[in-house]
Amino acid sequence: ENPTGSVETQQIYLYKDRTFTASSFTYRGFNSETLLNGEPSSLTNLTPASNPILTFNYSTNEDRILFTSPDANGKPYRIPAIATALNGDVMAVADNRPCGSDIGYGEVDIKVRVSKDNGATWGTEEFIANGDGDEARLTDGDKTNDFAYAFGDAAIVADRERNEVVVFSVAGKTVCHNGNYTLDPSTSNPNRVARMKGTYNEASGTWSWSTPEEVTEKFYAPFVKETSTTNEETGEITTTRTVTVQSLFIGSGRIMQSRVVKKDQYYRLYAALWTKNQGNRVVYSDDFGENWHILGTVDDRPASRGDEPKCEELPNGTVVLSSRKGSGRYFNLFTFDSTTGDDAYTTGTWGTVVSSNDVTGGFRNSDSGTNGEIFMLDNVMDNTTGVKKTIMLHSVPLGSGRNNVAIWYKEIDPSATYTPETFATGWTLGKQVSFRGSAYSTMTLQK
Repeated sequence: ENPTGSVETQQIYLYKDRTFTASSFTYRGFNSETLLNGEPSSLTNLTPASNPILTFNYSTNEDRILFTSPDANGKPYRIPAIATALNGDVMAVADNRPCGSDIGYGEVDIKVRVSKDNGATWGTEEFIANGDGDEARLTDGDKTNDFAYAFGDAAIVADRERNEVVVFSVAGKTVCHNGNYTLDPSTSNPNRVARMKGTYNEASGTWSWSTPEEVTEKFYAPFVKETSTTNEETGEITTTRTVTVQSLFIGSGRIMQSRVVKKDQYYRLYAALWTKNQGNRVVYSDDFGENWHILGTVDDRPASRGDEPKCEELPNGTVVLSSRKGSGRYFNLFTFDSTTGDDAYTTGTWGTVVSSNDVTGGFRNSDSGTNGEIFMLDNVMDNTTGVKKTIMLHSVPLGSGRNNVAIWYKEIDPSATYTPETFATGWTLGKQVSFRGSAYSTMTLQK
């Protein structure tokens, strides 16, 4: 029973042959007050036909666990993503993995829960994308029929001006490190990419999701390098096309929407990519995910040893790349050549990548190597001075392994020009948000 006196029903999964003997324990993030009418009991002693009911009080100020892992079938939830829609609805997304592992090893699904009150209560789980995991449907040697096999590692963004949401994910049955994009469709077997669009129904107050659409080619094609040579005798021009990225996926969690760059109808999207070939790349879209372009050039390697990445934007439009590594993060910055005129926010250059743990004033995280979130907030009130500031946040695990996620912060000067080195220094440990096993993390700003 919460402080207002209303009661929320919470589904609880109890596992066969699992004995509960405590009269008070924490489950799904709520502190239990009563177990089987107040009496400690072994659930294995219940008759098969019995239906145990657990009743407990909770405070709406408690942590809310949205996806209990493992689920009722013992299968894990992993890889969080989150966004806040224009209307204030908060969408929490996660993989549910019937196969128990990553894309390429069996069925993986993407599920969502929506809160209409800034996280106090949440709707039921719904599918955004339901992989069929159908082995019988697959044909040996046929790479064209595996798209719907699994969907996972979601990255989400909600438009700042419309109730529109788009989710991109990995799809198919190819392990990312085994992906092999080629120019021959009969042999090409990349890590595939799916797109799902969220549409809001004003009348019902609910969201619906489009059938997963394959958009693999939209991401791989820009990384095909074309080189032209001219025969000095005949003047004939020969063009060679070379694949520079064989496998990729968008860093899961949050796709970043620009606060600065708007082309035509939409503010620009930036997505940071893991690639099989020399680390990270960044792509952008000016039409809310319909088409994608390389930020920089096909030859750029902004973090050649980077793993799973995220990106953010400084107040002047400079793009920040943050990438997973042991003991810290790789940072690099893309600075545009022009911010005004017809060529504004088109061409630019990447800096030299730095490691956050190798610079004075940089931050360290655990050696576990997990992805976190980088997130900028403006108009943040400094309680000691009353001055509003711009703050950059970054979440990473602090523990020796995948545990103890915390948030570091850094004050950003909106008028300053940053380099990767100056951006990587000046961080302060802020708040530890988890005191237990915890790995991947993401953030959103509530309305």
